[in-house]
Amino acid sequence: MTVSHESGDAWSWLPFYTEYTIIEASDGTTLNDGKAASYRLWWIGMLVVYAIYYCTIVITKPKVVCSGKKLKEAIAEHCPIFFECYWPTIWAFNNHLMTVLRARLQHSPKAQYKRHMLRLYDGGQLALDWLKVDRDDITLPVLVILPGLTGSSQDNYVRYLAKDGESQGFRPVVFNQRGNGGVEMLTPRTYNATNTEDLCEVISHVRSSYPDVPIVGLGVSLGAVLLTRYLAETGDKSELAGVMAISSLWDAVASNDGMKQFPSRQLYNWFLSHKMRSMVERNVPRILSKFQTLPYDINEILKGSVISDYDQSCTIKVFGYPNNTEYYEDVSNKHRLCLVKKPMICIQAEDDPFAPHHTLPYTNFEENENTVLVTTSRGGHFGFLEGFFPFGMTWMNRAVQQSLSALKHTNYLGNTCK
Repeated sequence: MTVSHESGDAWSWLPFYTEYTIIEASDGTTLNDGKAASYRLWWIGMLVVYAIYYCTIVITKPKVVCSGKKLKEAIAEHCPIFFECYWPTIWAFNNHLMTVLRARLQHSPKAQYKRHMLRLYDGGQLALDWLKVDRDDITLPVLVILPGLTGSSQDNYVRYLAKDGESQGFRPVVFNQRGNGGVEMLTPRTYNATNTEDLCEVISHVRSSYPDVPIVGLGVSLGAVLLTRYLAETGDKSELAGVMAISSLWDAVASNDGMKQFPSRQLYNWFLSHKMRSMVERNVPRILSKFQTLPYDINEILKGSVISDYDQSCTIKVFGYPNNTEYYEDVSNKHRLCLVKKPMICIQAEDDPFAPHHTLPYTNFEENENTVLVTTSRGGHFGFLEGFFPFGMTWMNRAVQQSLSALKHTNYLGNTCK
């Protein structure tokens, strides 16, 4: 019989390591003195604690804020997902993991578009990408999709949203902003989160193309901000029968402050700023061939490193704001919710790094019977991962499908959405 002692060596720094004794018998079998399993017990204990935390803290039901009777009935009938527990991906429920991994892991569904270039009032242009639907019926309601700040019809999440719309009997069309989605800028004018002139032209074009069908808007992040503002500006005269807004910003001043902090600055701020700077940089030579002067200095734009730098050097100069603070205050839509006269369903995560919990206007939603606010405790910035392998649809996609069903079938919208 041989007795040997296993010491810490390279693993002694681990908190679960315990020195143990191995006894080798004459028949070649080994025995230990009971301490060899201590590290396994430590890991099992940690997994149990993790599972308890996940089941008791992470898994929760969404909060639904809605004061309108008809909207409540529509949500209750068509949106069971809002009254069931949301099970975030067990190994990625952190808000930053949700936000980043959704973009990295989500597979891209097949989506074929037919592009229409829309010339704008100032000589600029944008692209409308119409999803080629299986059921090409002229009576289908139209779903206008507005992506986030630098998004386009080719992004994974936008493709999924387009397919979500098709599955609910809509004709989806993606609004690609000036300079995005392969669109060349023809004028110095860019886009921002307060000006809805381009959106109004898009909606007018859709209405002229399909005069007898309802139009519903679906916006994500910047797109949600613009749609909310459009509803507030147009009131009862809005051409949109209803709107879905996902991961919107309600207090842009607070959001900007948060985006300057670690790790949001490193994970999102630099990346988004880089994409905006690149968009302007690649279009400037073409613009300069037609315009002798620009409202911005391209060298100043390229020196920036975060979104607020880009806004300071470009956005406020194009759209006439004296400084970033006044621009961000104007972006904030919480005080405009009282002006919304058409049904609007908003989905937010309370841990959204772009729109933290304390910026969500619960009271404003409760005071307007035309609006619904649904919040989940987890989800990040339109991440909403679920399932152990979150490569396909997310909780957001299921919520979108059910919400569109509610907007389409409820009598609250009148005969236009039947």
